[in-house]
Amino acid sequence: MALSEEKLRVIGTRVAIERTRLGLTQGCLAAMLGLTSHSHISRVECGKKTPSLNMLDALSEIFGVEMNYFFTKL
Repeated sequence: MALSEEKLRVIGTRVAIERTRLGLTQGCLAAMLGLTSHSHISRVECGKKTPSLNMLDALSEIFGVEMNYFFTKL
């Protein structure tokens, strides 16, 4: 089952908020996740890419939040 556009926007906004809170660039966060380009992070933050559960798990560890944080309404 695919996530709705609204849920993808919420996830993307949450990723951007936490990344900014930690003072990380998209490129730095991408490197921490083992990605070769910041464009994947950019697409997640814009709600154009669905992050995998593995990515959400890694992001929750980096940001120090529970995984359900990404799914709660703003």
